[in-house]
Amino acid sequence: MERLCRPHDDVIAPALLGDLLLIWLCARATAPYGEVFNNRALRALYIWMFISKFIKLLGHYIRYPVDWILLPVSILFGYFHGAIKVYAVMTLNVTTWGSRDGADDYDAERMKKLTDADRRKQPYYPSYLTN
Repeated sequence: MERLCRPHDDVIAPALLGDLLLIWLCARATAPYGEVFNNRALRALYIWMFISKFIKLLGHYIRYPVDWILLPVSILFGYFHGAIKVYAVMTLNVTTWGSRDGADDYDAERMKKLTDADRRKQPYYPSYLTN
């Protein structure tokens, strides 16, 4: 229940936007201290970001060492998944299933109650799979 009640910040700020914002803020905040300090701070941030994306999969990489080569794919998928979540949030008001014309034309047939005998008569798999 606690997991359901806490805010899901990954929907609001997906990984790519959050990472880019962190890099920009770090660069802006450390710019007045000189180029050397700025480069060190950005390098530390890059290492921290890499470790934070790596550590959650460490158990998997220990069990399956060959999967280390898939780490970049995992990071890129995290960014892609964030984009999918942003798209999903932006299109929550778009419905095309029940609101389209003719969607409920066959409700009487589709929603009728079946007896146990009727359920046994209907094939579990489509006919093209059983022939």
